[in-house]
Amino acid sequence: MKRIFLLVLILIGAVAFDFATDKIPNAYILVSAAILLVQKFVQNQGIDFFGSLFSLIFPVLLLFPVFVLGGMGGGDIKLYALISIVFSPEATLLIILKSLIAGLVIGLFKVIVNRSYKERLCYLYRFFKDLIKGILMKDKDVLENSYMESLDREKLQKGCIHFSLPIAIGVVLSIFGG
Repeated sequence: MKRIFLLVLILIGAVAFDFATDKIPNAYILVSAAILLVQKFVQNQGIDFFGSLFSLIFPVLLLFPVFVLGGMGGGDIKLYALISIVFSPEATLLIILKSLIAGLVIGLFKVIVNRSYKERLCYLYRFFKDLIKGILMKDKDVLENSYMESLDREKLQKGCIHFSLPIAIGVVLSIFGG
């Protein structure tokens, strides 16, 4: 229970950093990981090194393709790694799914409020069209974002979300059984 409380405090700090600076500092992630690992070591009177290593690597490997495609920031993936210190791989996967749903809801809300549906739909269409073309033609330079000039960048940026918030929501939903 102490680890979960610590994790919630850490996530609140991460959300604050994300909203204030658009980044979650690596030093914050490292110190948070150290605190959670030490607390896990003390509480369990030891630590399963390989199990803990797998838990840390699991969300990184799972979400790396999303990061490469620009769908999620590196700090967000590192937050999932922190979560995996506290939760099992199965629970971490459920948290990832819950936070993706929370992110979808928040993103749709922002798109509606900012009236940026046209920009978002054009962006998604062009992105997937280029992605499929790149896969089929094995063209590595197909995602150079040349189509971005034709879009209203300001409206597109207003629809972006700080994903640390949906991650925190996913954790809270998991803690309280949602």
